Amino acid sequence: MAATDTAQPVPPRNPENPATGWARDNCVQSVLSSYAEAMEQSHNERHAFDAAAHTYRLYYPNVSESAARAAVARIICWKE
Repeated sequence: MAATDTAQPVPPRNPENPATGWARDNCVQSVLSSYAEAMEQSHNERHAFDAAAHTYRLYYPNVSESAARAAVARIICWKE
């Protein structure tokens, strides 16, 4: 059996808004895309991070702002 790559960070499970595997994957891809697009447009890391946190909260609306920002930081750090 082949070794698998390191698993992507998993957003927190929320009983009020449970995400299936595909939704988590879409969330991670959307967060990374929004961060990359914002960096291309403004070259401002703070603006890009804010856009990524906003995108994360579209998938997990009941997550606090601070929890969303922490999740985005994990997603971006995992990718780099």
